[in-house]
Amino acid sequence: MSVMRYLLCVRISRFYTRTLETREPHLAKRPLVVHRDKQVLDANLKARSLGIKVGMGLAEAKLLAEGGNFYAYREEEFRDAQERWLNICAEYTDFVEPFDMHRALLDLSRHPNPRNLADSLVLRLDGGRGGAGVTRWTAEAAANEASMAQLIFDVTASSLEFVKRYPVMQLESLPLEVRDKLVFLGYETMGQVASLSAAVLRKQFGELGDSIRILAKGGGDAHVEDAYPPESVADRLMFEGAVEDLTMLDEAMQTLADRLSQTLIEEDRQGKTLELLFDQEDGPPIARKRTFARSMQAETSLYAALILMMRDIPVKSVVGIRVRMPRTIRTKRVQSAFGAYLDQRMRTTAADVAIDRVKSVFGDESIKTGAEMPTPRRKQLLRAYQDATGWV
Repeated sequence: MSVMRYLLCVRISRFYTRTLETREPHLAKRPLVVHRDKQVLDANLKARSLGIKVGMGLAEAKLLAEGGNFYAYREEEFRDAQERWLNICAEYTDFVEPFDMHRALLDLSRHPNPRNLADSLVLRLDGGRGGAGVTRWTAEAAANEASMAQLIFDVTASSLEFVKRYPVMQLESLPLEVRDKLVFLGYETMGQVASLSAAVLRKQFGELGDSIRILAKGGGDAHVEDAYPPESVADRLMFEGAVEDLTMLDEAMQTLADRLSQTLIEEDRQGKTLELLFDQEDGPPIARKRTFARSMQAETSLYAALILMMRDIPVKSVVGIRVRMPRTIRTKRVQSAFGAYLDQRMRTTAADVAIDRVKSVFGDESIKTGAEMPTPRRKQLLRAYQDATGWV
């Protein structure tokens, strides 16, 4: 059974200026502009009241807000704030792909009621707005239409109508020179572009013509990377309907522990932090997060950890379980001995076989046992002195 795509583009309104104002409240008393590449990236309410808009040239903004505060964008100043809102997004889906510090794409397609899930998420985000679509570009475009009155602009059910009236100049996924040329030729909306044949578009734009036609027909890329949290390993188990039976949930935990362990082993990774998320039929996911003393990779330790975390979760109308280990690290492998679990005679034999193999490949002088290593003269003298005097 095919799953209808439901992509949500989340953006945080006035993310950069509100972050600075939270850190330094006095900045809210004057016009505040954050700029990047000589353009306005964000403006606070006082700056916007003077006519300053996102995307405006920096020189023009300085004329409108003379004496205001102008901050050059530096990523490190906003990273903590970005992680806080992305962590909330990660509770709702394993597919979170940030493409700016204030914007990210999420794939909610696998949830039985993605619109309710989207509403719950956006309401939790301070300044959150959202656009829902069946492709990446329609979700991004819809997010620009969201407002205080309509926190989520959802075009999943009317995608073609939305695309038909969408202005060509606003389609950021096309190069600016291509948009300029289409408008110059008289094609100002995507619906007008859709009326052009594939042959005409190829003649005007070469291989890019095929991509333009796909976008104009409402198609496009619908893949969302599982890019956040970084270095995470995750798995999920979705049920046919809502589940409340503890036996079924226990079996699900065993399955997830086994699959997560296999992935960790295959990728040679391990981690100490584990996240358990119960997707509910109605309402936001129930999330639990715990950091353990030792790194985990084996199925038994993962299963025990999941059961421990599950104890205080109210089991009601569960439609899916997700488990994630964020920020994993490469496994450190240390060999303490040859055949550590064998008896002394067999350990000696195993060591001899291993040494012979090394010598056959790298030569007789490539490896020596401890008994073959020469004793330093200083140790020889001390040993002789101890034997002669009896002093230790």
